[in-house]
Amino acid sequence: MGTRTDTACSDKLEPGDEFVCEHCSQSSQAVLNDSILECMICLVRIQGYDLVDHDRVQLDEGGRMSGRGAPVRLGQRPSRTVIGNSRGKAGNGRSWNYLGRVDRGGNDGRPTPRKQDAIDLVWRHARTSAHRACSLELLDIGWPDRDRTSRSPLAVECPIWRAAHPHGMGSSAAACLHIAAEEMGFDSRFGYWAELCLPGVGSKESKSFGFRSLKRMRVILGGLGRTRSSASESAGAIIQRANLGETIYRGLGARIEEAWLVCTLAGDNLEGHARGVLAAICHIMAEDGGLPVRPGLIQKRFDVGRSYQNWIERVRNLIH
Repeated sequence: MGTRTDTACSDKLEPGDEFVCEHCSQSSQAVLNDSILECMICLVRIQGYDLVDHDRVQLDEGGRMSGRGAPVRLGQRPSRTVIGNSRGKAGNGRSWNYLGRVDRGGNDGRPTPRKQDAIDLVWRHARTSAHRACSLELLDIGWPDRDRTSRSPLAVECPIWRAAHPHGMGSSAAACLHIAAEEMGFDSRFGYWAELCLPGVGSKESKSFGFRSLKRMRVILGGLGRTRSSASESAGAIIQRANLGETIYRGLGARIEEAWLVCTLAGDNLEGHARGVLAAICHIMAEDGGLPVRPGLIQKRFDVGRSYQNWIERVRNLIH
């Protein structure tokens, strides 16, 4: 990175100010890095920045400075900047390197503000204390801090937040909550976590960005030899959460599990469509047992749409 002593404009810049960079000739923003203002696009140094706001600093009765800003002790790093919504401006390597320095933290042993936000989301939405602990462990694996030795070179190369930039914080939390729920045998749908952790984003867009972090997390865990839960465990969790004991289908749970096992042994690769197949089995078992068939109830209990009925004939041929 080149060093420049001249400023990009005649007036003194503040962090976040927009200006036309004389080095890259682009309309950019000034970002603060170690008391130096840099161009957000090309990272060229623009000018020094005085961290002390003299207009706000006052002396108390004992002659000590008492301003409204947070204190920074001698020898410590100043507060880090926060990534804004720079969609489309992080396509070149230097910009990604800058984002990486910001979001992997400093040398003070604490997570960055963005990662702390993801941690807060995990604390807020985890179902149990064990689920929270597992999710936070996954977050540390997929989003390693700079001053810690990461277990995964893949996470250092491309952490989970980067895959979903500029919605990396919420997407990372959603991915870790979902995978932790899977590993613990909870019935989990990723769209549910994505909407919880990305409340300001539309449902479709939140899933789209969230899946990028989820896919990256799968790659990182695969490099560590950590595999996802089995299909039978996932099906069992879905049946348990359906809680058929509260419905007219209260006596079908065991028979549905037996039929599911038959379907998985048939080799038709139905494991990836567990909800639809289980709903279809419930529909068939209700017909066979002379019970009223209520598609709306089945859809609600298994959290599926009407499309589950497309599986009925195929499943019927396997279990009869």
